[in-house]
Amino acid sequence: MREIRRRGHFSISVLSRPERSMSRIQPFGTVGAKIFSAFFLMSVIAGALGAYSYALLHKTGRIVVETYDGPLMAIGHARSASATFTQIENRLLHAKIAGRNELHTFDDGVDALILSFLSDLDVAEDRASADNEREMVRELRPLALKWNDMRNAGTGAANEEMRMLGERIVYLLDLLVEFNAGNSFVERRKAIAAIENFESTSIFITILALVLSAGITWTLRRRIVRPLSDAAFAADRIAVGEFDTAIPLSKGRDETATLLRSMSVMRDKVSEMMARETAQRHSAENRLADALQSSFEGVILLDNDGRIVLANGQMEQFFPDAVSRFSSGTDFELTLRTMQEAFLSPTGSGCNTWKDLQWPQSEHQLQNGRWINVNANATREGGAILFISDITHLKEREDVLRKATREAEAASAAKSSFLANMSHELRTPLNAIIGFSEIISGEIFGKLHNARYVEYATDIRDSGNRLLGVINNVLEIARADSDSAHFEADNVLLSDILEDCADSIAGACRDANVNLDASGISGQLTTIGEPGKLRQVFLNLLSNAVKFNKSGGCIRLVARAEDDEIVVDVRDTGIGMSEKEVVVALTPFGQVDGRLERRYEGAGLGLPLAASFVKLHRGRMLVESEPGKGTLVSVRIPAAGPSIRAAG
Repeated sequence: MREIRRRGHFSISVLSRPERSMSRIQPFGTVGAKIFSAFFLMSVIAGALGAYSYALLHKTGRIVVETYDGPLMAIGHARSASATFTQIENRLLHAKIAGRNELHTFDDGVDALILSFLSDLDVAEDRASADNEREMVRELRPLALKWNDMRNAGTGAANEEMRMLGERIVYLLDLLVEFNAGNSFVERRKAIAAIENFESTSIFITILALVLSAGITWTLRRRIVRPLSDAAFAADRIAVGEFDTAIPLSKGRDETATLLRSMSVMRDKVSEMMARETAQRHSAENRLADALQSSFEGVILLDNDGRIVLANGQMEQFFPDAVSRFSSGTDFELTLRTMQEAFLSPTGSGCNTWKDLQWPQSEHQLQNGRWINVNANATREGGAILFISDITHLKEREDVLRKATREAEAASAAKSSFLANMSHELRTPLNAIIGFSEIISGEIFGKLHNARYVEYATDIRDSGNRLLGVINNVLEIARADSDSAHFEADNVLLSDILEDCADSIAGACRDANVNLDASGISGQLTTIGEPGKLRQVFLNLLSNAVKFNKSGGCIRLVARAEDDEIVVDVRDTGIGMSEKEVVVALTPFGQVDGRLERRYEGAGLGLPLAASFVKLHRGRMLVESEPGKGTLVSVRIPAAGPSIRAAG
């Protein structure tokens, strides 16, 4: 015997091959063989009935043919022969009246009538149904030939003999017709009798076939259907747990008997397995109870009526005043009311069911200072299981982390404030330096005797302007980090700003031998933002694209509308960056080439400042780059709703 198991269900044992061979079914004792035999017998009965009916019909048909084909045609030709002979006598009489005493002077048509007369006799003999008819025809034929010979002789002594012979022929013809009619009546009676016999026999055979079919059906029901019905009833009782239900056994060797024996064995096996499953379930419940008791979490199991099935000892440590409420069978609502007294209001107030312990929050503080987390889930049986964990140490770590975050935010704010103050302090003297250098280079107060003074003053002015730009960028970065950036929102025609930026950078492109393609700006693209900051974003991106490009390279500026966003792509064919270098470039003051003798100038604020301004406009900036192939910077900012009008 081998055992088949299904996960989550009890196992079912089935008979192994040796055991099955002991109950092997006899080939001719199977249900299929019985049904085949029954239907074969019924088919034989139906076939015999059909064959017998066909034979009777065939016999009746032959009688009908013999009645209406032979006798009737014999009567017809006998009457035709009589009429023909009468016609011949009439011609003879007509010839005598006309004065023609010689019979051989008759019209040649008489010979044809004689031939027709003899032909009718031949047909009458062939269609005769009785011997007396055939004997009558055989007697008539020589008389007719003799009469014809006498006619052809034409002697006067023969006239009287011809008359007497003619009367004899007419008499015999009438007698032949009577014989034909009588025999036809006899054959008709035979046909009627055969039909009546066929009707009675058909009724008898039909009744016999119905009786035999009913007997076969009753036998099949008794041998097959009733045992199966009893087995189905027993199976229904076993299905509801009545394993002591008796299963009717059959002494046969067919499938039904084998099925009943197998059901009896299965009932015993299922009963044993149910007992074993019950014992295993009790053992599993005991092990589960032991595991729950040793758990560090508090566990409560509820049934579908909201009553406690079990609660482990950890619950008593969380709620010592509710110890008496954790016993099995207690309504959990009563237990919950006692548990609420341990909650620190208002986190635990208003909890009426186990679901309320998770909503609006699952974390609760107790009056003794401990924090607990409640995780409740419904079971498949309609109950619930609650897990209560001690999260006091997690809350303490959160407090430490929150304090560190506040300190970091304060340090960042101090840094931003320092940068802002330093920028303001530097801008005042720097503006004076730039102003004086412009006065000197412009020779406002008179000509300088040495031209090198003008050159130096111009260098001082240009360097001062670059330093002022760096200071302004630092100030903007500081404002963005401190969330104090000034933002004046308004409807902005972004397409005009992009075209203006392209015009502004055109001179730098010519100096660097870089081709700028701004034909990809489509339609009237409108957003909500500050024009100055948006202009600075795209000027920084275009400036970087020129600065880090190659001689003979190109820059492509594309702007389009996608759904509710405006997408601006700045693509260049410059030196490109790796993924790590992109991260450095997006960091304030980050330099991909950090050496003092680096090739490209700048403070490393272009990309970070652009990213800050894009974020200020509720947008996002994505950078894709590959060393040696170039960089793609994609800016996505919200469109101004219906005000965006795509070209075309």
